[in-house]
Amino acid sequence: MKPVAIAACTLLLLAACDSAAPSPPDAELGRPPAASSPLRERNASPGPRLSVHIDAPAPARRRIRTAIEDLRSIELWPGLTTHLFEVHISALEGASNVPEDEHLADAFYRPRVVRHSSGRYCGIRFYSKAMRDDLVRQRIYRAEGRLAEDPPSVRHFWAAVLAHELTHCRNDGSDEATALRVEGNVVDALQEQAVRR
Repeated sequence: MKPVAIAACTLLLLAACDSAAPSPPDAELGRPPAASSPLRERNASPGPRLSVHIDAPAPARRRIRTAIEDLRSIELWPGLTTHLFEVHISALEGASNVPEDEHLADAFYRPRVVRHSSGRYCGIRFYSKAMRDDLVRQRIYRAEGRLAEDPPSVRHFWAAVLAHELTHCRNDGSDEATALRVEGNVVDALQEQAVRR
């Protein structure tokens, strides 16, 4: 299935996790997509200008920026963010910051007013050690024959989890099963794209 078709299908299915507090802005990455496609045209309606802030240590910051670019490359970013005014993405390092339930990331979605403008805010927090540990676990399960397919690369995993959490920041009643489907579709689309290159 083509990435555009995958993205379009997931958007039709596409919100509610937990935390993430705002902190100082780092980068505005909310530039509009280039060229025309059915997905891009569908999401071209005027909305708030998206502001993206990244607050993370250097390794996680690079992974987050790459994840955003990867979601753009498969044309999924606009559909996951068109309704948003601000996305704040942070990452915490170290075992002490991993939640007891070993969540990889959490999302928080709410209305927000900033400098006389209003829109929807999505806060996402990654737990870097939990992300690493989960991939190690997946590799072990694959080696033991408990996973049918190879785990994603670190790069694809970060993009997939970011898409998962952005799915939770939609207001269309999406649930965890939908977010997991989006996550899987992102991995498939990015792997297909890598093969074509």
